[in-house]
Amino acid sequence: MLNFLDILQLLPFIGHNIALFSGGLFAGAAVYVSLTECPPRSVLGPREMMLLTHSIAARTDALLLVLSAATAASAIMAAMVGGGSLWMSGGLTQLGATVLLITDVQGVSKRLASLSLEEEAETGEKLLQRRAGQIAILALFGLGAQCQFILA
Repeated sequence: MLNFLDILQLLPFIGHNIALFSGGLFAGAAVYVSLTECPPRSVLGPREMMLLTHSIAARTDALLLVLSAATAASAIMAAMVGGGSLWMSGGLTQLGATVLLITDVQGVSKRLASLSLEEEAETGEKLLQRRAGQIAILALFGLGAQCQFILA
């Protein structure tokens, strides 16, 4: 039978495993989105790219947000109960990705959704390029956090 002290000793291990798993999923998802959904496609025009982004942006943002928040929370929890400074650093990196998702990425997605498809094609292209850059930054955040977790 486990007592309270045994459970406390397991907290860093549980936090490490959750952070590694969810952080790996986050980094993989961000790299996948960056490589497959965000780059400008030569066969698609601005209107088609905006339609594609309208259909996937909310789903992609929600998935990345959940994975990023789970990684940040578990890594910071693991660091607080004795996991070490690299776990805290990786958790704070993921927390930065979470904040970026909540503020800037979702703002660009909402602006893209509010544009009509016929008007402001130039504005839509700039927003699509900005979103592609944001997703690439999120992928770097995720890979950086994973490197810190592995080195810890």
